[in-house]
Amino acid sequence: MIGRSVLLLLLLLALGAGGVEGRQAAPPELVDRVVAVVGDSVVLLSQVEEETQRLTLRGIAVPTEPQALASLRSDLLNAMVNQLLIIQEALRDSTLAVDDAELEQIAADQISQQVRRAGTQAALTQQLAQQGFSLTAYREFIKSEIRRERLQQMYLQKAQAMGSNVMVDEEEVRAAWEEQRAQIPPLPASVSAYQGVVEPQPADSARAAARGEAQALLDQIRAGEDFETLARRFSQDPGSAQQGGDLGWFRRGVMVPEFEDTAFRLPENQVSEVVETAFGAHVIKVERVRGGERKGRHILIRADVTEGDLQRARERAAELRRRVDGGESLLALRGEFGMEGPGALPDSIFTPVDQINELPEGYRPMATAPPGEIIGPIEFEFQGSTYFAVVQVDEVREAGPRTFDDVKDQLRARIQEQKVLERIIERLRERSYVELRM
Repeated sequence: MIGRSVLLLLLLLALGAGGVEGRQAAPPELVDRVVAVVGDSVVLLSQVEEETQRLTLRGIAVPTEPQALASLRSDLLNAMVNQLLIIQEALRDSTLAVDDAELEQIAADQISQQVRRAGTQAALTQQLAQQGFSLTAYREFIKSEIRRERLQQMYLQKAQAMGSNVMVDEEEVRAAWEEQRAQIPPLPASVSAYQGVVEPQPADSARAAARGEAQALLDQIRAGEDFETLARRFSQDPGSAQQGGDLGWFRRGVMVPEFEDTAFRLPENQVSEVVETAFGAHVIKVERVRGGERKGRHILIRADVTEGDLQRARERAAELRRRVDGGESLLALRGEFGMEGPGALPDSIFTPVDQINELPEGYRPMATAPPGEIIGPIEFEFQGSTYFAVVQVDEVREAGPRTFDDVKDQLRARIQEQKVLERIIERLRERSYVELRM
């Protein structure tokens, strides 16, 4: 019999793979039978068989003994019923919405991939016709499936947030540890360290020049120029420029405060004045508003950093190293050296020893450094900017089994998620019509 925690895992895997109904592009060839009624939807025997086959594809052993196989199918059926209950509740929740433009783009991308596999659009159209689909119907099918999947994800995220006060005691975490410790992969040889990163600051004149350039772009937008086109041409944000400045959906706490204060005041389809942050001068456009989320774009113009600015940052990094050598705490000095707040690089590093060569060259002495050793200043490039880091090795661990302390936080979070999900399912089953016929 599959345990409750595995059933929940199977449910979440199913949610990630798409909806229960309509996964097959073609209708079943054989006469099927209904094995569960869930509200106004049904689960078919063929769908249970399909999920059984998916387990094998995931490398999970499926029993052949008839009683054990029947028990497995019963557990899978219950997981699929739970999934349908969540789908139906998500569809009823008027606070959840999926971006239609995003669905159109996903459908277009998937159809383009199918055309490449088929060779031509005509060949794909012929294949779809053999399965009872027109190209238009297939596009709508894809959009419907992705919409359902996104709504499920949003519903579960919302429910998990509302259930964040669910308590998990130490005994439960210990029990999960004892049950799962044999399956937890060992910890590779690793190094953890603290770092302080000094970023060169541009002069006031360079900031003023960036503001002026951003204002000129804003004037073009207000005169009718396309925001997305200007972002592709002029934005200096390497993470979004090629996407026309697209930032996707974001909540508070992700962007720097000055950016967020403006973005969360803007109505839909409005463009901001020039906004200055530590990154430079921004023009922000909010395209969609959804509860506590915003979907937007921006154009970033960075203030030029001169060789003089770089030299001042080198000197500050050298001063940081001297003070840490003198016994001051590297973490305590972060505020004084301007290394805190949103957008600051992480104050700690954890990396397997065999992956240290993937870090900038100056970090590579970490591979053989003992605890307490100080490295740097290290000069490196990141996202088009130069930084200077001072690193202090904290702990060096040999390869070996993970300890309870290594995984207790992850175990606690997983147990909490499972408890919340159990409550959701219990509530939905109490108020929904469910009939099992297998």
